[in-house]
Amino acid sequence: MEGSCGKAYLTFTVNFLLKRFFIEKNSFFYAVDSNSSLIDECNKINLLLKYDNIDFVKDRTIQFVPKKEVDIVIGLHACDSATDEIIAKGIKCNAKFIIVVPCCQNQIRTELGEDHPLKFLTEFGLLRYRFSNMLTDGLRSQFLQYYGYTVELKEIVPKKVTPKNLIIIARRKRRKKENPLNKFKVLNEMFDLQPKILDYFPEYF
Repeated sequence: MEGSCGKAYLTFTVNFLLKRFFIEKNSFFYAVDSNSSLIDECNKINLLLKYDNIDFVKDRTIQFVPKKEVDIVIGLHACDSATDEIIAKGIKCNAKFIIVVPCCQNQIRTELGEDHPLKFLTEFGLLRYRFSNMLTDGLRSQFLQYYGYTVELKEIVPKKVTPKNLIIIARRKRRKKENPLNKFKVLNEMFDLQPKILDYFPEYF
């Protein structure tokens, strides 16, 4: 499933690669976006490509209810808190893998106060921008670990292609550890934040 799919470049590309190099593997894609015009455009393209294993759905990622079991949830350059929505949906679907490339991490940057352990660093605009991006994705990664995933962060392309080249790869563990240290909580309380991802997990509190 691709959340906030936009023009579905990623869905079409991954589907092509699977069909080309893994012919014996059956796959089915949900591509979800709340923009009806984008979904219409994707359906028109899909008619030309004649892919019968992609279902384009107009809906918010977090509200979409898949009819099939979801193994992988992916999102490419999902802006701002759309990345949190994709991660949340992956956790709620109990997906085996959650793979996202975050973009435009504005929420934490605007919420970060003036009184925190690194305030002498973030008083500089550019450093505040860079640190907020890092903190946002650090919180997301710790949240995934708390909910039973192992997490890797990697760079996927050279920085000269795009500075937004960080990918979060989360793989569901076979067994969740009992009473894990909630590193997300420790990090979050350090900066007194309310990350968007918590909106989708009222049970967390």
